[in-house]
Amino acid sequence: MPPSPTRYCLQELTDYTGFESLCHDLMALEGYPKIEPLGRFNDKGRDALHVDRSGLVTIFAYSVREDWRAKLAEDIAKIKKHGHECDEVVFLFTVDLSANERDEAVNSVRDEYGWRLELYGLERLRVLLDSKHPHIKQNHPAIFPPAFLSSSAALPIQAKDHLLIVRSEADRVFAEWLARKLTVEGYAVWCEGIKSLGDDHYPEDINKAIKSKTFRVLAVYSQSFFSSTHAVGLRALAMDVGKENKIDFVIPLALAPHQQNTNDSVEADSLIQFGRSWAKGLNDLKEKLLTLDCPRPRFDGPHVSHQYYDESEVLSAAVEILYSNSFAVESIPQIIQRFQIPDDFSEKEYENNWAFRKVSDRLVFSFFPPPNTLKFNSIDHIGGDSWPDLTELTWSERGGKKKVPVTNLIPELIRKSVQVYCYEKGLKYCAETDLMYFPDGLVPRNRLPVQLPDGTKLPALAVYGERKYYRPEDQSTYYRYYLAPTFFVDSKLFRSECTEALNDFKSTVLYIRLRNRFTDTENVVLPPRTALARRKHLCKYWWNDDWFRRTLAVAQFLADQDGKIRIGKNHHEQIVISSFPHTFEISDGINEEALNKLGLVDDSLLDSSEPESEELDESV
Repeated sequence: MPPSPTRYCLQELTDYTGFESLCHDLMALEGYPKIEPLGRFNDKGRDALHVDRSGLVTIFAYSVREDWRAKLAEDIAKIKKHGHECDEVVFLFTVDLSANERDEAVNSVRDEYGWRLELYGLERLRVLLDSKHPHIKQNHPAIFPPAFLSSSAALPIQAKDHLLIVRSEADRVFAEWLARKLTVEGYAVWCEGIKSLGDDHYPEDINKAIKSKTFRVLAVYSQSFFSSTHAVGLRALAMDVGKENKIDFVIPLALAPHQQNTNDSVEADSLIQFGRSWAKGLNDLKEKLLTLDCPRPRFDGPHVSHQYYDESEVLSAAVEILYSNSFAVESIPQIIQRFQIPDDFSEKEYENNWAFRKVSDRLVFSFFPPPNTLKFNSIDHIGGDSWPDLTELTWSERGGKKKVPVTNLIPELIRKSVQVYCYEKGLKYCAETDLMYFPDGLVPRNRLPVQLPDGTKLPALAVYGERKYYRPEDQSTYYRYYLAPTFFVDSKLFRSECTEALNDFKSTVLYIRLRNRFTDTENVVLPPRTALARRKHLCKYWWNDDWFRRTLAVAQFLADQDGKIRIGKNHHEQIVISSFPHTFEISDGINEEALNKLGLVDDSLLDSSEPESEELDESV
């Protein structure tokens, strides 16, 4: 029997159809996920085709013939004859080739046709099938008989050949850098926060992987490491594995200068220091791994490491629509009215019921008169000003004339008008937090309906709820949260070319930003520090999409049936704001699927490393 059963099976292969199927499977895992099989008969030199997102066209050709060089020349000639678009040719065959044969073929195709040639000969196929993708052989029993392969000395699938990097969330950047550097050297690396490096996925059950598939654990010690319950827990498990097998299973890396484990007695000389120089620390770590004879199963390490940040993978040429949290102010009253107020006028008493700007002891400016529902004493309307004709409003006081720029006054009056409108819609004001919030029971089931800009209706979103804040030793507590929208107005007013007056309010927008008000179960507002911890606990699962939908829900709650937010009773003197957000088109989009594949979307945030992690029990 030959030294490698895999080589023997490939050398004796005569079933071209079976080899073709094997090659399709192998190439799909080797960087060509969209491979399109074309082969069988009359394929015009093309057994398969792949077009990546940048438009690069790769043509695949396979052969089980001994005269592989002649078969390659035939297929290349067919591709040229039929005028196939081509940038790269990948040729797989079951014969060994020398370095000179490889160089001659690659140079010949490049010089004559201008195409890149990638060759997969017998030994390269064996390495892939034995070391990198051994499971593929199980899918092709006609080529690799199970009984025949069971007696081989091939590399076990469950070999302990991985390095696991354990770190706190604060040290993610360093850990990703280290993972890529070690991958370049050929090591198989798992790193929290990276879903996959190449086809090597981060284990779903990391505890099991530490026991059965990990060669060593690299613990990144820093000031934040021992505050992370998740990281400390994984390290403790690794220490137990080391004791059981009587080896130093954990390799400690000190990220800060002279950083040592303050919880256990770790000898200073066993730490590999990265604090002063990452480069020196990496060299010391590589020397350590060489002395341990750590496996290096990745022959494609440089390619995989580069691909992790390959823009061609994560960018899409398709036009993408971006949605903002800004809403167009479509109409503003043309008159800013003046009101004379009594000496005992209390600004705090009326600010949630009337939008105004108090500019002196006896004068306020507003778009609207005071509401009839309020008992204002001795508030007299004393005229108004057409703001498009002015750049500033003036009034007289004892010290002389005073003025306020219209460009400052209008955004303030719009913002205050929106806040008063929210109060009219049923939101409550909390003086302790200075927030306008959705109280319990304002909307059915404490949930707001929401519709996306494309018309899709989504499940209603909670604006009030109660959550459990886990603490060990039966110290858990419950808290309540209330969604609290805040508003900011940005207005760019343009002067006429002929006068100094302001004649337009283009680009005036309302920004809706969301916060939360927190209380205990007795409705007592939580102290700022406690509220911050509850906010982290509540919102750590809220991504951009979640914030956007809640912002839309608030805007739609304030709007009429036609999607307009109307403030003011007189149709011709209203503030009108669209509930449809501003959108922007960009020529290059983001491929979310590629982000997930490369692990650039951080699922580690879902595995809390903070003391407040717990199950989220909600009642609304």
